[in-house]
Amino acid sequence: MENPSLAMNSMQALSQFIAGYEGYEQSLQREGTDLKIRQHLQQRIKALLKSLESAPQTALPEDQPRLQELILSTRRKLGTIYQSLATPTYLGGGFFSQERLADRRLQRVYEFERAMILEMEKLALEFVALNSHPLHKAVIEDHFLHVQDFIDNINQSLFEREALLLDEEYMV
Repeated sequence: MENPSLAMNSMQALSQFIAGYEGYEQSLQREGTDLKIRQHLQQRIKALLKSLESAPQTALPEDQPRLQELILSTRRKLGTIYQSLATPTYLGGGFFSQERLADRRLQRVYEFERAMILEMEKLALEFVALNSHPLHKAVIEDHFLHVQDFIDNINQSLFEREALLLDEEYMV
């Protein structure tokens, strides 16, 4: 049995993060809501990339190349996510149909959107920590293990969300 109040609560939580976010319940709101979440996440990625422009320093000069390599890799991965948000595969597809979407499907879409927002916030905190003091090699590796986990979670949530948007079996 589906619980529409769960989807509504999730949608309301997202609307606290994103001005004008209206959810996907009404077919006329779907395209605008989708655009708002994608733009919000793109803005967050831009801010994250900007925060990586001032490279953190290592305690030992010989560790700086490894740090730069990890930063470059992180920038590429965030850039790839940014491009996925800019040009989703489902635009022009059947997602924005007039059909009612199942509450379970809505709930899961909202959960994935919320997860992406929260993982972006964790990334921001990790980047602040990177710049807070000179880093030793073990600390660098530890920070970027966390960074990689957050990016992987964002990527997975984005993939799962898109799969839900495209999957006809969830239609009611």
